[in-house]
Amino acid sequence: MSTSSLAILPVIIAMLLIFIGWIVCIVILVSKNKSTNTNTVPAPVHCTSCGELIPNGSQFCPKCGAANPYSAQYSYANQDGPSAGFAILGFFFPIIGLILYLVWKDQTPLKAKSCGMGALTGFIFNVAVSVIVIIIYAVFAASLLSMYM
Repeated sequence: MSTSSLAILPVIIAMLLIFIGWIVCIVILVSKNKSTNTNTVPAPVHCTSCGELIPNGSQFCPKCGAANPYSAQYSYANQDGPSAGFAILGFFFPIIGLILYLVWKDQTPLKAKSCGMGALTGFIFNVAVSVIVIIIYAVFAASLLSMYM
């Protein structure tokens, strides 16, 4: 084997490790964000004014007409759930995952957590890959310099 093919071998190995790292991160994100059945019926609550039992999903008390303070969280119950798709989007585009997390954290916390975990995993992975690439380039440049000196 010539010295030029030996010098490129670490780059090929690093690219394979990066590819394997991508696959492992995506598999972990998908396995942690499997959708679960979030269509559970919310527990009935008692009215804060009169104490009457408010039926599931009602916005107002049937006895006194007071607003149900918990009705807003019920409206998001069917929309919220972990999302592997948003986790993968956040992995490949961490800034989009962060923005989606900040927008959805109060309304749909499970979906927001998927976006946030994808963004965090993608950011950490990108930093690690950048450090590895810098080290490989430094070693490659040093080997090229040693060949010409």
